[in-house]
Amino acid sequence: MSRVQWIAVAAGVLTAAISFAVSWYESLGMAHSSSLSSATSYVIAGVTAAIALGTGISAFLTYRSSRSRRKYRSRISGLVASPAAVPEAKPEELVVARYIVDRDAAERRLAPYLPANPRRAKRLINHERLYRQIGESCGIFGGAPKLTYDHMARWALIVEEWPRLAAALTRDPAIIEELEKAVDTGRLQEKLNAQVPGVKATGELFDLLCDEGVLLSPVLARLVRFEPCSRFPAPEPAPLD
Repeated sequence: MSRVQWIAVAAGVLTAAISFAVSWYESLGMAHSSSLSSATSYVIAGVTAAIALGTGISAFLTYRSSRSRRKYRSRISGLVASPAAVPEAKPEELVVARYIVDRDAAERRLAPYLPANPRRAKRLINHERLYRQIGESCGIFGGAPKLTYDHMARWALIVEEWPRLAAALTRDPAIIEELEKAVDTGRLQEKLNAQVPGVKATGELFDLLCDEGVLLSPVLARLVRFEPCSRFPAPEPAPLD
């Protein structure tokens, strides 16, 4: 919880305490003339105090939870950035840490493309998670060329937002090699018209297909078939001189 949130909670608790004190004091003054008014004041003050107490407890638990998550995330980041700095870490913990970092990076990749409709956005995220779980169970990540969570996130987005293109790429993954050569949306549209008529070249699709940092063409044939990376082992590192 941020400092501003804590200040707001503290102000709420203080206000409730003052309200309770005022109500109690007024109830003492009115006790001789109206027992009903006195009882009502006590009830109002008690309810206000209970709400304030509940808010404070909730804020404290949220703070503890967020603090634990921050510590956990910090450890995860440290493990991935410098495993040697955490000598007590077990090998399986390092594997999990790398998985979490890669997974989060892939989900961040999806964020700019999420549709405004909450239902569609949720469906896209759920599909990406489903594909990722299937991929993990089949052991498709890794290999050479390396298939990453980022590749999976991009493919899930294509399947969800451009189903006609996804169907064509599933039938013939080699089509994507020509699409990735486009230098702008105009050239991409020309290539789509020739390869997959009916698909509109948008800026989002261009960014998705033609990002030289993460190209789908080297791994798409494996990705659409969920082929395990054991069939495409990474080369052994070269011996040191």
